[in-house]
Amino acid sequence: DRVQSNGVLRADDFEQLLRRHPTERGICIDDWTALEIHPDGSYRVFAAPDAPKPKANLLIKEVAEDESIRVLTPPAEGRLSDLL
Repeated sequence: DRVQSNGVLRADDFEQLLRRHPTERGICIDDWTALEIHPDGSYRVFAAPDAPKPKANLLIKEVAEDESIRVLTPPAEGRLSDLL
C-alpha cells in the first residue's frame, strides 16, 4: 500500500472512511484491473494482459456488525447489484 501526503496508509484511511459510513460498501480496484459494467446490469472484472499479478484484484470492503472491516472477493462476473 502507499502512504498518502498526510502520512496515512491509503488502506487505513479508506477503512476509517468506511467506519464513518457503515451502511456503504467500498470497491477496491488495483492499478491493473478494470470493472466493466454492461447495460444489462452485469459486470466483469478485467485484468490487463500484461499485469504483473496472475489475476485481477478487485475486493469489496464493508463494516461488519462487530465494526471490523470485512473483505470479500466477488466472482469475476455477475450482477452489478450484487456488488453494491
